[in-house]
Amino acid sequence: MRRASVIASLTGCFALLGALDPAPAAAAADPFADLRRPLVIRSLQPGEPCPVSPGQRVAPGIAPGLGPGPIYPVGFDEESTIEFEYPPSPSSVFAGSGWGGQKTLWIVRPGYDGRILIRGAQLDGPNEVRFALADARLLPELAFSAGQTNAWSAGAERWRQFPTYTRVRSAGCYVFQIDTETFSSRVYFRAARVPGFPAVKLAPSCDQGDVGQLVRRFIGAFNGGRAAELDRLFAAHGAFKWYSAPGPGARLNEKAFTRSTLIPYLKERYALGERLRLVRLRRNGFSNGYFHFSFQLRRAIPEVGARLHHGKGAAVCTATAGTQIAVWSIGSPISG
Repeated sequence: MRRASVIASLTGCFALLGALDPAPAAAAADPFADLRRPLVIRSLQPGEPCPVSPGQRVAPGIAPGLGPGPIYPVGFDEESTIEFEYPPSPSSVFAGSGWGGQKTLWIVRPGYDGRILIRGAQLDGPNEVRFALADARLLPELAFSAGQTNAWSAGAERWRQFPTYTRVRSAGCYVFQIDTETFSSRVYFRAARVPGFPAVKLAPSCDQGDVGQLVRRFIGAFNGGRAAELDRLFAAHGAFKWYSAPGPGARLNEKAFTRSTLIPYLKERYALGERLRLVRLRRNGFSNGYFHFSFQLRRAIPEVGARLHHGKGAAVCTATAGTQIAVWSIGSPISG
């Protein structure tokens, strides 16, 4: 298995093995033709719930994957949902494409080393699913050659891994169909739209130090149950975008965007014993009027114990209110 960095170039993702395949010339021209079976799609009736595939932790050091396996998509919350920004912000890697998107890591259980073809469709609407690799160029499908792997993770070296993007334009219920040389499987998931970042005039004093102090003040106020301070640390309605967190105490989808329920939610989580500890903070700089950052934290909840999470956020900095949190998004747990 070739070991490559998770963020390394994915050049060669569609390398063909036709020279080694005695198949007819037509098959050599399209080595995935035999895997392009009809999509099995069941349209949902109005009001019918999305039959989402549950997540499960299957590989060491990797967040839960969806579906029955042995090929799993990773990067969904506990409700099997991905969030996508639409329309894409001008600073987004998806800017100008007309498609939103979110990172999706595909992992393959050791034991299957053959070809893989992945396509998708919407169940409750007419919209298509597209995909992308590192360059974010729209692709109608993902096709991985036998033996190919584009990344690796410590502790899961024998798992084939493919960092990708799932690209959508509309919220709804979707399905991935995974076709291989020996089986087909389907994974069901939701896509939830979040608004793009509007342009905001930044205050001259907003810098990396302000953002670092803001994050630490938030965690201190949360752990201290100081509701009034928490209210001052988050942007007001209009500049506020979302606060999302997985369960227990999940705050997802439409709930995440509602500023008026945020402080009562944080007060409730404090009363139930939830505590946060910042492990690492990365300042990613200004983009489209916001200062973006990512973090790693340990989230301790009495019923499940302490678990490590990755997350992301954005700060808005104005001359009147100073530096405030506009986005705080805690991802699924990545370890115990």
